[in-house]
Amino acid sequence: MPVTPDQKTEEALHSLGCAFTRRSDGVYVVPHDIKIGYSGITELPDLSNVIVKGNFTCPNNLLTSLKGCPREVEGDFWCNHNQLTSLEGCPQKVGGNFQCQENNLISLAHAPAAVGGYFFCEKNKLTSLEGAPKEFLRIDSDFGTFIYWSDVPEKVRRSPEDLSRKAEEQASRETLSRLKKIANDHKIKLKKPALK
Repeated sequence: MPVTPDQKTEEALHSLGCAFTRRSDGVYVVPHDIKIGYSGITELPDLSNVIVKGNFTCPNNLLTSLKGCPREVEGDFWCNHNQLTSLEGCPQKVGGNFQCQENNLISLAHAPAAVGGYFFCEKNKLTSLEGAPKEFLRIDSDFGTFIYWSDVPEKVRRSPEDLSRKAEEQASRETLSRLKKIANDHKIKLKKPALK
């Protein structure tokens, strides 16, 4: 008989030595910390249907993905010192600090919109802070330390690709505006280009 997702979750929690309860909506709640750092693991057990009331820490491993992370961590979330290139799969709610520094992250896409503490993302391969939480106590990054999102320079808020795309759109609007003015000055009606 195939193993159900609930059985996999319960087996994972038992193997980690975690006490837990199961709510009526099927979500598992762990009332304490889960610590699986410094163990050399390459992937996380599937805890995607779990809320951790304490901290969830998985630093100093060989993780390349956060698939299987708890859906919510009320304390700190640490995934620093791994081999991550993406935050896809990370908890979407973190009540404490979020530590993802010293990985191979190229983007902060999939980060939670808000964290209750500090957001550490230095020593990665980031070209901007695009995708970072907008609410935090402080962001520590290779671009500087910021207490408010409004303190983050515009050129750091968005990726170079996004900034380039915005500049091209602005240049196109300006060119069209100049052409309309020339056409208006000479009473020429411009045709809209056909869509391909």
